[in-house]
Amino acid sequence: MRSTTRPAAAALAALALTGLAAAPATASGTAPAPSPAAPSGAASTPAEAQTVTSSEGVEVTTYGTTRVAPSLDSDAPPVYQAVHAVQRVQDVTVVYFSVGWADDTSADGFSSLGRSPFDSDILNTYGSVTFVNVALPEQGQLLYAVPDPEDAGGSPRALSSGTEALPDGPGVMNAMYAVLPGLPDGVDTVDVTLGHAGIVTGVPVGDGLLEPTVTEAQVPLGTGWPEVPASSLVPPAAPAASVRPLAAVTEDIDGFSREAEAGEQVTLDIAADVLFAFDSADLSDAAVARLEEVAAEVADRAAPGELQVVGHTDSNGSDAYNDDLSLRRAESVADVLRPALASADLELVVEGRGEREPVADNATEDGRQLNRRVSVSFTETTGQD
Repeated sequence: MRSTTRPAAAALAALALTGLAAAPATASGTAPAPSPAAPSGAASTPAEAQTVTSSEGVEVTTYGTTRVAPSLDSDAPPVYQAVHAVQRVQDVTVVYFSVGWADDTSADGFSSLGRSPFDSDILNTYGSVTFVNVALPEQGQLLYAVPDPEDAGGSPRALSSGTEALPDGPGVMNAMYAVLPGLPDGVDTVDVTLGHAGIVTGVPVGDGLLEPTVTEAQVPLGTGWPEVPASSLVPPAAPAASVRPLAAVTEDIDGFSREAEAGEQVTLDIAADVLFAFDSADLSDAAVARLEEVAAEVADRAAPGELQVVGHTDSNGSDAYNDDLSLRRAESVADVLRPALASADLELVVEGRGEREPVADNATEDGRQLNRRVSVSFTETTGQD
């Protein structure tokens, strides 16, 4: 459901290699070269390693790159991201990646490049850079950065490079790291998600920290790799805090709704464009009829508990406007569902979240259309056929 735009190789190379020193980019346990076929337990066919070379002869391996606009604003200069290695280190997983931009911008927009690993709506929780995650399709899991056990705040810092590691300006890619829970045995390749930018599939798993290490906060790509503190390599105190079910879209019904399942949690994303006219929260008779069908399905499938009805918009318009419109649309949908679910043991919770939780790139019309939706979420009764 995300729209990914890949930069031209020449443009990425020009960005990544500006101002690099000639230090070798080697590793104590370099990520292995991809094998011809995916081993047992692999996420997908291993990706083909690519190498970019600076004018000083520095070669840096990458397994995939993407480009995304901060805050999903099509007018903002794009941010480039690259995945370089996924390494087993003691009892954790270390992902090495890099980010940078080619035009005038700042690090302020990095907080909206992906999902938080914790309960916060923003990603740079307490100055962490954690928008790189690992997907394990066969296990149905998505691994997030490990929270810092020494941070007792409500939104803890992640064990990752901090925002001070981001480039000070355009024209350079900085290398960063994130610490994730340990990978299951038998997993030799993984899929690395890059926030809203997309996914790099089939990244091979290596062993050991990459070398040489650089102790400074900023590590221009090609000068070495960021130092990972030894205290970050111990078994996570609460590994479950960094593991989420990997949602899978299972249905696409006549352009009306999409269903995604994450464990026992089911979310129906109902397209706002088929429910409402532009700038309106009034339902047509046809939309009411379809929503009554949704209500009947929910009543049949939902376990007792909470039913969330959440409105979402695209990024057009102000935050206040989108928050208000999304809430009014969610309330209209809830007004139809509520009487149909009167006999069910469900508590309806209605929210409007505006443009804060996009599922696609607002830089494209297709992406904006996916983002305009009303989500109905519930826990499915166990033991379904």
